[in-house]
Amino acid sequence: MQKFLRIGEKLSRLKIQGADIGEFNIVVHTSGSLRGVGVMPAAVEKAAKIIQKYLAALTDVTVPVIFDNYPAHSGKEIAIGGVNREYDCTNKEAYEPDEYEIRTAQGNLLINGGVRGVLYGAYTFLEDYLGVRLSLIHI
Repeated sequence: MQKFLRIGEKLSRLKIQGADIGEFNIVVHTSGSLRGVGVMPAAVEKAAKIIQKYLAALTDVTVPVIFDNYPAHSGKEIAIGGVNREYDCTNKEAYEPDEYEIRTAQGNLLINGGVRGVLYGAYTFLEDYLGVRLSLIHI
């Protein structure tokens, strides 16, 4: 099957669960009202920014960051910090401060963990799954 480039659409060679990285949004856990801007924990915000930064450097695709209190969209998601989505049934309080988990559910990538664990999960995803050498790069 031959694929054609659609005008204005960037395609990269990075795929998660068979889906191009350009189909993803980074979804972060927030607290706050549905109408106002959500407030995300500092570790979750830093993890999202780091993943967004290095995905852009690797693929030339900027993956948008959205809050989990916004309605779900039709694309795929990289969920950070235990989000309010039906595919994420994780007990957010079940993690020790340094524990983390990286898994997939329904074609989405989930990175979750304790207070520092969510950052460790983001670093591990970049290093072990994408081959980024963070020890040599200033974060």
